[in-house]
Amino acid sequence: MNATDMVKAAYRSCLGHYGYYDDEAAAIRRVLKNHGIYEWPSTKTFRSYLDVLKITGLQPLFGIEVTKTKQKFPTNIIELTTASSYALPWREWPNYGIGKRRAMKIETEYKYMIKNIILLLNNKVQDLETTARSIISMEKAMAKLDEMRRDRVSGFWTEPTLSVSDLNTLFKNGFPLSTLLKSHFKKANITLKSTDRVHLPFLHLTRAVVNWTELVNSTDLYNFIGWLWILRYINVAGGQLTQYFEEFEENTQFSLRDPKDWQDVCLDALVTDETTMYAPAAYLYLEKYFTPGEKVKAFNMVRNIATQLTTLVNENPWMNTRARERVREQIKKLIFRIGYDDFFVNMNYLNTLYTFVNKTSFHQETPFIKIYYELHRNQELKFMNMLNTREYKYDYRFGPFLTHGYYDAHRNILIFQAAALQGRLSEETIPKSYIYGGLGATVAFHLARTVEATYWDGNGTSVTGARFVWDGISVDSQCRYGNTKPVEVKMEELSFAAYVESHLAFKAYKSALNDTNVEYTLPIDTALTPEKLFFATFGQRYCKGAGLGFSAEERENG
Repeated sequence: MNATDMVKAAYRSCLGHYGYYDDEAAAIRRVLKNHGIYEWPSTKTFRSYLDVLKITGLQPLFGIEVTKTKQKFPTNIIELTTASSYALPWREWPNYGIGKRRAMKIETEYKYMIKNIILLLNNKVQDLETTARSIISMEKAMAKLDEMRRDRVSGFWTEPTLSVSDLNTLFKNGFPLSTLLKSHFKKANITLKSTDRVHLPFLHLTRAVVNWTELVNSTDLYNFIGWLWILRYINVAGGQLTQYFEEFEENTQFSLRDPKDWQDVCLDALVTDETTMYAPAAYLYLEKYFTPGEKVKAFNMVRNIATQLTTLVNENPWMNTRARERVREQIKKLIFRIGYDDFFVNMNYLNTLYTFVNKTSFHQETPFIKIYYELHRNQELKFMNMLNTREYKYDYRFGPFLTHGYYDAHRNILIFQAAALQGRLSEETIPKSYIYGGLGATVAFHLARTVEATYWDGNGTSVTGARFVWDGISVDSQCRYGNTKPVEVKMEELSFAAYVESHLAFKAYKSALNDTNVEYTLPIDTALTPEKLFFATFGQRYCKGAGLGFSAEERENG
């Protein structure tokens, strides 16, 4: 089973189990067990808080990531933070316009929800009230501690980066952070060295949380960690777990979530940073959000730009006759596709992103909470694996939101990203801010790059089988920062795509500066002259950074 099959099975499971699982309680208990929570809630007495942390691990009380240092010769380091481990804004009711009486009502309903979920997982618990009160009390304490993160005092907050062997010196009573971290990374079969570096961006908060764990009842701490994991899964589990949460929101008229239907919940669960199923789930997004009418408009726009590209090729002064004929023929035969219905990425590579997933568990009858756990666990272990690499971050390149275009020269297929094309296509015209450095630039750039990659390298040499994934970087076309004069590149130094990208961009930028019509738009379906189309689409893509890191308003004013 590959990644595509996995996500389809996961999506069907999520949709199909919105009602109830056959054995929902058992499914949730198995997921908790995978996090070290073997009985929840527990009445077992633990010797100390360290016994609890050795069983459950540091998460979710602490957040653990591998990041890259911002140095000339960067290295990967472990970043340890303290999470906001609570559901409701216990310290901020007035900021939500909620008075004391309503806050008490919300707390009462929250306690009732906790009791229902406890009974769902363990109907033999004797003192529900005490357990629920304990969880709420600990949430309030964590919310209070979290104020330290928001109200940090300048000059007082220290953010040390130490070796693993030096970590324990930061904590009193011998808190064995280095031992717990080593145990955490063992999950990914990684042995921490004493010289590995750990960064603590909120040291005082970390110390406060450690001190707090020393003071609370160890059984309560164990149950609280179990509750935090339930909170993580509560929006995606389905069945009664989600039903109880919805009842709480309905009874209190209070919600921290955006209202979504169940299809949206399932899609979001598959493509969040916690699961990174971006590429396999893209087709599902296309199905739901990219209407047939919008898709027709997108194809019309792409074909229109291709027509103008052909005209530009016919009129250009730098191609010989043979090369021009090949390019025209290639554009004529080019197949356009929008979306990811037939996956074009290297599936062997894509599947390596899910090394730690038990793929045999991805079936429609598998509870989605278990599938989501697999995906989240995979993400966690992949992050830990980065410690042995020099990667900047987890590889999202083949997702529907970051991959703008892809050309397969063997099949002569040019694929456009559905998410990039969908945004404005329900309108009759596309605003200038969207075109500059946006949609049109992406489409035209890949058309030009396709022709160059297939038959033209500047010297008339055939280059077949090339694949290009745009990374938004160009060394051929740059503008001086803060200067209205773009840098012009000599014509003879440019290949075809570079010509389209920089020489016409230079002309277009000068043209755009003289454009006093703020409401300037481009028709989607009406054919334009080649120069006007390319001027507009490439006009400010690199000059002054328009379209790359600026908002729509800044692009309009730039």
